[in-house]
Amino acid sequence: MYICFSATKDNKCPEFYEYYFESGKMNREIKAFAQEGARNHGLLNISVDDFFNSHLFIPPLAEQQKIAEILSTQDKLIELNQRKIEELKKLKKYYLSKMFPKKGSNVPEIRFKGFTEPWEQRKLGNISEKVTRKNQDMVCDEVLTNSAEYGIISQRDFFDKDIANNENIDGYYIVEPNDFVYNPRISTLAPFGPIRRNKLGKLGAMSPLYYVFRTHDVDYSFLEYYFKTNGWYSFMHLNGNSGARSDRFAIRDDVFKEMPIIMPQYIEEQQAIGKYFTNLDHLITFNQRKYEELKKIKKALMQLLLTGIVRVKT
Repeated sequence: MYICFSATKDNKCPEFYEYYFESGKMNREIKAFAQEGARNHGLLNISVDDFFNSHLFIPPLAEQQKIAEILSTQDKLIELNQRKIEELKKLKKYYLSKMFPKKGSNVPEIRFKGFTEPWEQRKLGNISEKVTRKNQDMVCDEVLTNSAEYGIISQRDFFDKDIANNENIDGYYIVEPNDFVYNPRISTLAPFGPIRRNKLGKLGAMSPLYYVFRTHDVDYSFLEYYFKTNGWYSFMHLNGNSGARSDRFAIRDDVFKEMPIIMPQYIEEQQAIGKYFTNLDHLITFNQRKYEELKKIKKALMQLLLTGIVRVKT
């Protein structure tokens, strides 16, 4: 089913051809000959003769080698940055497992210097209240959603459009900055649904399908990262179920408020933990943006070098 080939001796720079084909420069040639398979399975019908009659527009061998060298260097930068992101994510996962107590313990394995007191257990209902204020006066016209991967985000950004409209959001809850939202939708990233904090710095309207709560007597950032651990999973497992819909977790509000939260006695330790993970997330975000910029630079280089707009000296 595959067409395999090697470059001829006079043009033997496989790295150049790899980038040439990656750039999609040959796609127009292929499209001129190929037709989609009759079974509509994504395969294209193209004869071997037609494939080898496709035209390539390539520079001399020495220039091919130079172009391949430039693009390979850019690929190495991208790969190094990607590895750094993965290492930072592993580091975050490791410290999330070590800086919050394991089940049955009241002290974490790793602590900041100067903190020795055992952590205390509080109920979620003791440090929060459910938000019940509705959007009846149309205070908010921007609808938010709670994504396990992206956190609380504008519906316009998540879906590229407004799913709800102004005519049906008067019954939505008003979510203020730093309010928490529990989304009962189950996913691989959130087996009992995600609990995320509104870090957008603005008001938004949230579907009444979600449980919105406002906290007190606890550091926002500490609690945010607590809910990124699995320390609260056992409570959910014992006190709720997947309900009639297999993609949603069901738990009563009055039961949800009974969730035990283990936390440092002193706000200073809570703040130190929250600040550490916040800074780690900022570092991950910075490197993710750098990664995207490096990919854009590579794409621009390919456009310039593989079309002959810019020629390289050999």
